[in-house]
Amino acid sequence: MTQPLPETLLRQRAQTLAAPRLDDKTTEAPLTLMTLHVDEETYAVPAEQVIEVVTAPQTTHLPGQPDALRGVFNYRGRLLAHVDLGCWLGHPPAEPDHLLILQVDSDLFGLSTGVLGDTLSCDPAALDPRVDPYTTLETGRFTGVLMDEGRPVLVVNLNTLTEHIKASLSGGHSQ
Repeated sequence: MTQPLPETLLRQRAQTLAAPRLDDKTTEAPLTLMTLHVDEETYAVPAEQVIEVVTAPQTTHLPGQPDALRGVFNYRGRLLAHVDLGCWLGHPPAEPDHLLILQVDSDLFGLSTGVLGDTLSCDPAALDPRVDPYTTLETGRFTGVLMDEGRPVLVVNLNTLTEHIKASLSGGHSQ
């Protein structure tokens, strides 16, 4: 018959088992992106900011706005800006089949793209902020680039895009 273990030994074992292991690496949650294809380029937006994908609604053009700001549309009783992502990134305007409804902080807007791609999950550390080799646009339009099957995926900076929308609607036309 075995002797019961002393209480102090049991406490020590419990503390040892409960202590974090030195070889455990705390990792950030994976970054989930929705990929978008415009012409031959692949872009992405954080999936957590995509509220919904809707059929392209009728958009009312606003005179004097930059080409990227296609106008406004009714989304569940609210007027939202319709932004053409490709046009904002230097591609020619295109007629959309659908819009992504995106939320950045408290702002909602519709984003038209070329072709919707898949979702992509990656380690946030894989996002390289050096986008210069991949685009001639100023880097503020992107938060970084990552490689997916050997192709660059430029991650759109939605904060910069939101600032662009606000500036355009208030009369300061920033491209």
